[in-house]
Amino acid sequence: MNTKKQQRITISFDEADSDIYFELMRQSTRKLIPVSPLVRHYIKRGVKKEEKKQRTQTSSISLI
Repeated sequence: MNTKKQQRITISFDEADSDIYFELMRQSTRKLIPVSPLVRHYIKRGVKKEEKKQRTQTSSISLI
């Protein structure tokens, strides 16, 4: 069997971010979705939002 090794990131939540951890667990349970795809979904949204923000800032600078 030839399986591709998956890339991995381990995330820890300190006490200040425990609310994020519990919200992810709550949504995972409520939506019956494993935590990993749920976290990937939110990471993708955040990355896209940041890319859009950077493009907007770059466009504004070039107009000056």
